[in-house]
Amino acid sequence: MKMKHRKQDIEKLFRQHYSKMHRLACILLGDEAEADDIVQEVFVRLMSGTSVIEGREAAYLLQSVRNRCMNRIEHLRVMQRAARLLPLETKQSIRPVEKEMQELEDLYQLADGLSEPDRTIILLRFGENLHLKEIAEEIGLSITATHKRLMATLQRLRKTLKTE
Repeated sequence: MKMKHRKQDIEKLFRQHYSKMHRLACILLGDEAEADDIVQEVFVRLMSGTSVIEGREAAYLLQSVRNRCMNRIEHLRVMQRAARLLPLETKQSIRPVEKEMQELEDLYQLADGLSEPDRTIILLRFGENLHLKEIAEEIGLSITATHKRLMATLQRLRKTLKTE
């Protein structure tokens, strides 16, 4: 029997099944406020007509709560995993502009002592944050040659900085 979504019918279902639905959501989520939200979502869908109950109302409502809880739990897992995997950019975004400008100026001073194309490679890689492929295209070398020159230049710069 397909249940019509009249307000009185939904209110009746709410009174009959709310406590069981809420208890199930609390058990699954461990949070009373989240459980309230889940149960409300189920009834909102009934009111809006996007859900249709056919037959056993109690089983349908409890299954709806369970499904919504599982979706919420999965959503929280994904958010937690993303938070762990994504680098925290707050440290970089908090840095003052003056500090970044000083680092860029230091880079240009270091690069001034280099010959071409090493100077250009360093400035494009660290000054403009270009990738090796982009740098290779810019200066007309292969990616391998650009990589080798970059590594050799960085090694020379490290030695220079250690002796200073």
